[in-house]
Amino acid sequence: MNAIPQLATPMLRLALSSGSVDRRVRAARLIAARRDVRAVGRLGACLRDPDERVRAAAAEALGAIGGTTSARVVRAAVAPRPGYADLEPALAVSALADMGMSAVEDVIGGLYDSEPRVRAVCARVVARLSLLRARPDVRRRLACEQVPAAAAALLDAVAALGVPADEPLTARFLGTGWPTAVQDAALVARAALAGVSGEPVRTVGVWEATPVG
Repeated sequence: MNAIPQLATPMLRLALSSGSVDRRVRAARLIAARRDVRAVGRLGACLRDPDERVRAAAAEALGAIGGTTSARVVRAAVAPRPGYADLEPALAVSALADMGMSAVEDVIGGLYDSEPRVRAVCARVVARLSLLRARPDVRRRLACEQVPAAAAALLDAVAALGVPADEPLTARFLGTGWPTAVQDAALVARAALAGVSGEPVRTVGVWEATPVG
């Protein structure tokens, strides 16, 4: 990768708009290797590309570049936009997690986003990165969350981080008005907090079982 001429970088950014899917994918991967911050805007557009391979390559590149701007671009692509493809939540989680500490502020801020898909993604990232500083935010958001997918993700974060949570806070998710996946996540969170398992529990299955949005 170090052998790529410097003059190739602008051409790589232009290649992200190529009519060829393969060229767009290759360009995104090469940009990821170079960590070209000037390509963040074009990569953001690729997050809504009609082809899943392009979206995946663009998300990976943004994860490699990192930083506040990249984090905001990924968050924005998760929210539905009529007439465009949406970035898959799993790809968004991986990209934001790959950014590590450079995206922490935006990830925590995303817990309060008006879009449930964004809240769910950011809660997953908080759990994956074990962001202990987000404990108060997870608890605060969980207390008022009404969307099942976001609630399940926040409960996973409770279990992963050991967020102090009184019984009523998690008990409300055990009611029949919540989907089974959310009730299961609440049970796991309560068990983790009670120390039943002896270690933090991550309920990976809830992500697959609960559609976001």
